Amino acid sequence: MLKICFVELRDDKREAGGSLGANSIIYAARSAGYNIDVLDQTSNGYDIELLSVHFYTGYPLVKRMPKRAKYRIIGGSPLKNNPLPLIRFCDALCLGEGESWIAAALGILSETNDIERLASLPGTIVSKLWVKGSPVPPPNFEPQIPKNPPFLRNDDGQTGRNKAWEIELTRGCPFNCKFCALSSGKNYRYMPLADVKMAIDKIDTSKCRAVDFISAESGSHPEFNKIIGYLKDKGITYRFGTSIRLEQILNGEVSTVSNNKLRIGIDGLSEETRFQAEKRITDDMIYKLFEKCIREGHVNFKLYMIIGYPWEDDKRFDADFAKFDALISRIKPLALKKNIIIEINWTPLLPLKGTPLEGTVPTYNYRMYEKISMWHAINRHPQKNKGLYIKEILPSVPWQYNKLLKIAVGDEDTL
Repeated sequence: MLKICFVELRDDKREAGGSLGANSIIYAARSAGYNIDVLDQTSNGYDIELLSVHFYTGYPLVKRMPKRAKYRIIGGSPLKNNPLPLIRFCDALCLGEGESWIAAALGILSETNDIERLASLPGTIVSKLWVKGSPVPPPNFEPQIPKNPPFLRNDDGQTGRNKAWEIELTRGCPFNCKFCALSSGKNYRYMPLADVKMAIDKIDTSKCRAVDFISAESGSHPEFNKIIGYLKDKGITYRFGTSIRLEQILNGEVSTVSNNKLRIGIDGLSEETRFQAEKRITDDMIYKLFEKCIREGHVNFKLYMIIGYPWEDDKRFDADFAKFDALISRIKPLALKKNIIIEINWTPLLPLKGTPLEGTVPTYNYRMYEKISMWHAINRHPQKNKGLYIKEILPSVPWQYNKLLKIAVGDEDTL
């Protein structure tokens, strides 16, 4: 029997195997009959070490982590866009989704002990067979969302996230925003309502009575409101761990709860920039969202904002920022009777491979960083005062961003 360990590499504070994605792979391997030891670092005595990478910031962690097993196999979400920097630091890579892949790969290695045989699997790179400059194979996609059990995310006091059961309702995305790693729009799938109910029925409410939908497009599930109704009937609360599309709230397609933080992807300072990125929401729609949600009792919002598009030079950035400032000024009077919190998460563009913006040159720079920082300093006021309280998650400083960009679009020699 193969001795196998699993290590999830993250640059944030999470326990080993602490995400739904990582646990879906562990569950698939164990369901196929393999014992998996979940560790926080590699260890001697194993035949195979499985490394899961959450984001491109985890790539340097792979390089630094000693290989101690005979074979090292790497998977994770960012590999479907760019696996190249990791090829030198492993024996094989799984590109894309891995539940059926991991069962097949471990079966091959159990029978043959030959890593080269994994080359027959979809979405696979075997490092010793790789020729620099070769086309990257297309990623593997499951035909349907696997019936993974709910995953209990524990609040260990470090993650800043509340304890909740995580359920994956959808994969992929039906939309085509130019900046997004899911922008192909060809692999959107949703879990049938009957399967969602089966997953909900497996929740142990003695441990926790909250569910967090963490899929990128949970709100796009065609029977989302029926799912919420089923949760309410069972006395289970729900949260959104990811953003909701603004138009789905305005159209009543998604039920919201006033004590939830509403996460909305704005993804552009102005209408012109959003439309250019195929994010077709207007300033009026954003205003109406706040008007509707504040009226319904929401007080906590998080806006995701992308900056540094290739067309966003300094002149365009200044003009767009003035429009964004005017929009916030328009929203402020809606918050006259109670504190309303808007947290803005600023993210410089990464023109990822496989997206419509692949190969373009982002424009993010120190001038943008300083303008954003100054704007927040000017617009910050004590939360004890009634009104709009603006919080910030500032973008990474340009030198850090440039290091990340180099990895995200890099080649075999990047690390």
